[in-house]
Amino acid sequence: MKNSMTMKIVSVIVLCAFLVNDLAYGLGTMPGSTQTPVIEKGYDLYSELYAAKMSSGARDLIEAINSESVYSDKFIPNLPPQIDGVELLSKVSLKETASFIDMVKTALKSAGITEDALPITTDYMLKDKMDMLRVDMLDNIGKKDIRIRIEGDPRGEGGVSVVQEVLRRVINRLLNSNTEEDWISDAAWMWFLHSYCLSNLTRYDNNMLERRLNWIFDAKEAKDLELNKQFPCSAKDPVFRQKAIQLALLINYYYYSPRAGRVQPTVEKAELISKISVIADEDEMGRIAATAILSDIEKAVDEKTKTDARAKAVILFASAPSQHSTWKHLIRLWKQLPKERQEFLADHITAFHMDEYLGLEEGADQLFSKVLKDNVFSVLKIKDVRYFNSRMGANQVRELEKAIAEGNRKREEELTGALEGIIAVNARTFQDGLDELGGIFDVVLGGIGDDCHLAFNSAPEAKFDDPQLIKLVRISEASRNQQFRAGLFARLEDVPMFAVTFSLRPILRARRIHIMVPEPSKAEAIQKSLDGMITESIPASGLRLPKVLPNVRIYLTRET
Repeated sequence: MKNSMTMKIVSVIVLCAFLVNDLAYGLGTMPGSTQTPVIEKGYDLYSELYAAKMSSGARDLIEAINSESVYSDKFIPNLPPQIDGVELLSKVSLKETASFIDMVKTALKSAGITEDALPITTDYMLKDKMDMLRVDMLDNIGKKDIRIRIEGDPRGEGGVSVVQEVLRRVINRLLNSNTEEDWISDAAWMWFLHSYCLSNLTRYDNNMLERRLNWIFDAKEAKDLELNKQFPCSAKDPVFRQKAIQLALLINYYYYSPRAGRVQPTVEKAELISKISVIADEDEMGRIAATAILSDIEKAVDEKTKTDARAKAVILFASAPSQHSTWKHLIRLWKQLPKERQEFLADHITAFHMDEYLGLEEGADQLFSKVLKDNVFSVLKIKDVRYFNSRMGANQVRELEKAIAEGNRKREEELTGALEGIIAVNARTFQDGLDELGGIFDVVLGGIGDDCHLAFNSAPEAKFDDPQLIKLVRISEASRNQQFRAGLFARLEDVPMFAVTFSLRPILRARRIHIMVPEPSKAEAIQKSLDGMITESIPASGLRLPKVLPNVRIYLTRET
């Protein structure tokens, strides 16, 4: 019985490794591996992961992952995640401090299990339904550990041992323990299942790891299978979920990055600083931004019309109070140009707007299309404007909001699918139109939201390389509160729940991106976006991606 229990511990860890590898690589084993996936239907973890692997959602994810060049010998995000209250204590080799068996014994003790009840041996050989198999991963995870001190954690000044947290989770699961897991334990388990067991696919790419973890919580197939029950604390509270994911990314960085221990930003700090203008007040910020924007617009028009007199520059506009001072000065500078020049520019611009509310009455004052038409496009006499239809799917939006209020999940999913289909049809028209114009925005005017969103791309749905050009989004509560506090709506409940938005991909691929953020209330969002981790959990941090930053200008006020 004792040996059986020992083998169960080993089996669960092996199952984790093989099955998550299988989830990543499709129906086959990991490339280069001669090991055969173990089939033990008695374990919930196996059945859940196996079902997820077979689901269409998992296959779609696998296909998307395999289409990207994620295999790398170097850790891609060189800047370690920054989490308040978290401090790296050590990144050590356990060969020098303790044996793997000692770590197992410590984990057993912390789980309240005596060695007599569950002896551990050095025999890691499995003989069940397969040939002798050396479980090298057990040795590997025992060869090094990371200790992290977390403010307020009951584990104390000694910090959290990642290896111990993983082993404790395995043991508690085997014994059907009622021990309550916290978000820190969730983070270690997230890292173990979805990075340690996934080879280079996620070990060396935190963006990919983050996408995988969010998929566990957000994908319909994952929800149906209740995969998030692997992380009970995080599943109950979205705040703990985000903290756990960030800690898992930090563990991943320190475990695998050859640069861990010394901060080397993805881009040189000096380059980022050179892209930021901190200006005395909002009006002066608008003047400086507008001067640079008009210069870029003129350059884009002149360059395109050199070879084709009918060509047009493609400009993407955001609509928000943060943009108003820039609009004012852009119009003033535009009007100072010779009349012939104004007309030439207006005739050779195609304008888009970033996003639009869904469900408002036609002609509502809050519609971004109306605000931009009345305050910018008609004033500059730009005739070629591609507006979102704010009334598309109006019936579905109304019914969807009702289903959400009633808590009818099945109806909510049906209506969401129907609305996504309607938007996909409209998106095709926009995609074709943008392709005809060259497929890329020449100039983008935007801002950063309270929750670090760009357009209406908020975490966890925001993706730097989103396959969709235009997408349906449920507006985050932080964004809805932002619209209300800005005075755009009389009551919070009047703020629409849904919108259509350009995804991050076309925004970040623009030739020139101008970001204006004058509001003091966004100081925290700016700090996270410009000085935190580059991650899809902070959508605006995508502005610092190496291929994006050279094209970015950011305008702040001293109060920001």
